[in-house]
Amino acid sequence: MSVSWFKDGSPLKSSDRVTLGCDGDEYFVELSECDAQVAGEYTCTASNVAGDACCTVNVIVTGMTVFCLLSIDVGQL
Repeated sequence: MSVSWFKDGSPLKSSDRVTLGCDGDEYFVELSECDAQVAGEYTCTASNVAGDACCTVNVIVTGMTVFCLLSIDVGQL
């Protein structure tokens, strides 16, 4: 299984505010201390021998929030 995350078309990497992880077949991005800088288009691509999948979500921050979680379940690939 190969899973990649992107923000606004650029590869997303872990940092002090961004956590990339997985729990079984669920892959996720955890965003902490969300503000206008984390707003944008997030895309997850997943592929294995059975095929490819892609999921995109637009994150809009309307105020200060402490936590945001984006996830994809790749168990059906």
